[in-house]
Formats: sequence, structure tokens, C-alpha cells
Amino acid sequence: MTAKFLDIAQSYVGLKEFAGKASNPTINEWFNEFGYPYLKDDTPWCSLFANKVVTEAGYVGTGSLAARSWLKWGKPLSKPVPGCIVVFKRGNSSWQGHVAFFVSETKTHIKVCGGNQSNAVTLASYPKSSLLGYRQPAQLSLSRTARSVAGSGVASVGASLIDTTQQVQAQVAGIPLDYAKYALIAISVLLVFMTIYFKFSDIKEKG
Repeated sequence: MTAKFLDIAQSYVGLKEFAGKASNPTINEWFNEFGYPYLKDDTPWCSLFANKVVTEAGYVGTGSLAARSWLKWGKPLSKPVPGCIVVFKRGNSSWQGHVAFFVSETKTHIKVCGGNQSNAVTLASYPKSSLLGYRQPAQLSLSRTARSVAGSGVASVGASLIDTTQQVQAQVAGIPLDYAKYALIAISVLLVFMTIYFKFSDIKEKG
């Protein structure tokens, strides 16, 4: 199930930030894709990379820039498997961390493929003393259609689901679709504001 994560992650090995004031347009596009168009590759992006890989594999990620957000994603693993999510703590911080994809291990270290490792997508090893947990998907991947929707952002996902639900309910209950559309607009606006709020909250906890 998670092996596909590793295949996708390793396909990006070598991608790196640009030196100086320039920014890598690929990484910047990822920020835009996941609802952070105001950020560039000088922002920690390990969780952004994890979201990109997971989404490409057909799953819904956390949508968060916080590495530790992955500790609540999917379900835990007692032992790692190739490509599973690995979350590490960073120093003595109670909230900072790093997230990547499991490759292999020794008695003392865990080798992972991840983003923002020395400002690039690389293979790197971290001490097991920094491990916070292993995670795997809680369910099978989405269909191609659902995958496309999932990558379009929280607000658009909510709007798409609400739109479908409202139309069905309106037709069944005999309610004019115009009223359902007004309700959809109101709920969509609320979702947009909620999305903006959580995105700014993520900046404070980015990993």
C-alpha cells in the first residue's frame, strides 16, 4: 500500500531550492496547489512534500505544513514498511518535527526519502531516538476523479460535496434548486474563511 509513496518520493530526488532570492517554481507551485500561494520554498516544506506524494498516490493528506500533523493521519504502524510515513521530532521542541518516507533502518538510524532535507528532496538518515511514529493510510486510495478533487483544496472539496448533496436533497424533498444554491453559496463562503484561518494557523506550526 505504501510502496507507491516511496516510488513517487524517490522520483523527485534531486529537486532542490534555488540559491539566493530565486525560488524553485516547482516547489512554489506545490504551495499554491495546497492553498499556500503566499509562501515560497524558503518556508519549511517537508510536510508539503509529503502531502504532494500522498496526493499523487491517490490519497488525501493532512493539508498541513506541520510535520507532526501526520501523527494524526491514517493509522499507526508498530513496525515500518517501505514507503510508510515517518515522523521525527526536531531537537527538544514540543511542536516542531520532520516527516518523510521510510526506506530502511539500522540498529540506530532510520533512512528516509523526504523533502526539505538539506533544502532538497534527498535520502537521509535520522537517529531512532528522534522517532515519533510510523503511519500508513487508513483506507484504500481514491478513484482518479476523487483524487483530482482532493488535490484542489479544502474549500473546493467541501463545495463539491455540498453541491452534490444539496441537489439530491433538494430534488428529493421538492425544494427548488435555487434555494439549495443559496445555501451552498453561504456554506462555501464559510468554508473559505475556515480554510484561510487554518492555513494561517499552520504557518505558526509548520514543520
